[in-house]
Amino acid sequence: MSIAEPEQASQPGIDEARSAFQELSRALRRIRGRDARLADGMTFAQVAIVRHLAAGPAEGRSPTAIAAEASISPGALTEVVDTLERSGLAERVRDQRDRRRIAVRLTPEGRRRYEARVAEIEAVWQRHLAGLTPAELDAGVAFLRRIAGLLDEI
Repeated sequence: MSIAEPEQASQPGIDEARSAFQELSRALRRIRGRDARLADGMTFAQVAIVRHLAAGPAEGRSPTAIAAEASISPGALTEVVDTLERSGLAERVRDQRDRRRIAVRLTPEGRRRYEARVAEIEAVWQRHLAGLTPAELDAGVAFLRRIAGLLDEI
């Protein structure tokens, strides 16, 4: 039995859902490819990390807390923070209460570029989803959450 061709007959619609999910997966890969070509933008992966910084206190957040909230490894976070720091979007600072600890915080330029990137992303979401009814949006949200659970089980 292969994943692409199950032995048992599928419930109507499951094959279409699987196909749509595969389209979504390909779109996520394409976004990463486009991100690599951004001249002045913040990548989608960076936005996900910077969102945690933007929501945190002005003095910054601990890398451990950010990694845990973002569900990424501390090593992966270090790479993202290194890139953000080289770009002047974030900085590592000593914790004022405990100088042994490091915090990561956004620079003013990082906040400006984050807010600009989020506005771009929000405009795309609005353009593509504005015509859906509340019931359609609720069904889409429920479906995506069920898919997330499916992926956690695989």
